[in-house]
Amino acid sequence: MREMIPEGAKVVLLGDGEFDGTALQATLHAAGWSYACRTAMSTTATWDGTPFRRDTLGACLKPGRLIERKHVHGTREAYGPIMVRCCWAKGYHEPLYLVRNMMTAEEACRWYEKRFRIATFFSDQKSRGFHLHKAHIADPQRLSRL
Repeated sequence: MREMIPEGAKVVLLGDGEFDGTALQATLHAAGWSYACRTAMSTTATWDGTPFRRDTLGACLKPGRLIERKHVHGTREAYGPIMVRCCWAKGYHEPLYLVRNMMTAEEACRWYEKRFRIATFFSDQKSRGFHLHKAHIADPQRLSRL
């Protein structure tokens, strides 16, 4: 994808749990791109030299609160440093765990909130709506006429 993106463009990857792998994080970091991805709660990480499971962050959390750890090394391979954020929004049944390389938790949250709109848009265009993935339209002009 790097060849297709203009030089100097700001790129932010927002992903669900299947995008939290350390190989992808390393690739994004090398490209200079930002990311905020949901992550598996049970994944092992290290913070201040102490191993912990990420779900232990949420164990002491109540709805409406958040915990953030910087300089975390993820997985047993100790990839990092990364930032891990655990937040439990009011009205939800469980906390949300994110890995990110953005400077602040607020920036990561602001970007990650957009993921839900993007996912809804794609499903409207594909499986729940227009089925554009079956149309085989390659010309943007033809697509814009729809």
